[in-house]
Amino acid sequence: MDAMIQAFRVENLETRLGLHQFVCASLELESEFAQTHEARDILAQRRAEEMKDCDVLQFAVELLRREAE
Repeated sequence: MDAMIQAFRVENLETRLGLHQFVCASLELESEFAQTHEARDILAQRRAEEMKDCDVLQFAVELLRREAE
């Protein structure tokens, strides 16, 4: 039972990671078409925050996988 719960946790985190990676890619694309320098700065800041979230989620996934081994 514990292994199943752990697998669901990993799957959940991987799904969230994929979502954050998609958001990062979308923000990068959006910044290419931003009309002003200010808009690009705002998008870059949002992307940096999303990248931090990606790093945290990636770390959590790796940690849970190691625990499962």
